[in-house]
Amino acid sequence: MLDGKEYVFPVLENTSAYLMVLTEMLVQGYGGIIRLFPGWKEGKPASFRNIRVEGGFLVFSSYNGKEVIFCRIKSLKGGKVTLKSPWKEIFISHNGGKNFAEVKGEKGYIPIKMKEGKEIILSPVLEYRKPPLFNKDSLPSPKKMVFPDGSRIWYGKPEWKEYYT
Repeated sequence: MLDGKEYVFPVLENTSAYLMVLTEMLVQGYGGIIRLFPGWKEGKPASFRNIRVEGGFLVFSSYNGKEVIFCRIKSLKGGKVTLKSPWKEIFISHNGGKNFAEVKGEKGYIPIKMKEGKEIILSPVLEYRKPPLFNKDSLPSPKKMVFPDGSRIWYGKPEWKEYYT
């Protein structure tokens, strides 16, 4: 009996496929290893917040176009994960970025064991640098484009009142 599945080929027609591709460019987290910005173009700044990776970890990181600024990992269920370090020197904080300690890994891989609900911050320097992409001052001002039929779109985040005017 044939059900036709052997003749079905994957296509990128669904919008969720594009989200998956974009997410994989920002962070990959399978096989117990987290890789930051593995498919991102050098020179283009990017940030992401709370992308869930295999093993129940939420990852938040920022890249300024030259280097990864920091990485924050939160464990949802506890367990082990390994970070493929984007830095030569790496520092870790278990208390929200107040105190950092240097960590050593083998060949650029940092093994991390976390308890449920715990969060760590990893950085190439001894301080927590907030990502520039999420600073309120650096967000683009909203721009509205109105079409002849009256429909409109915004670039940036408009005020809630603008949706109803």
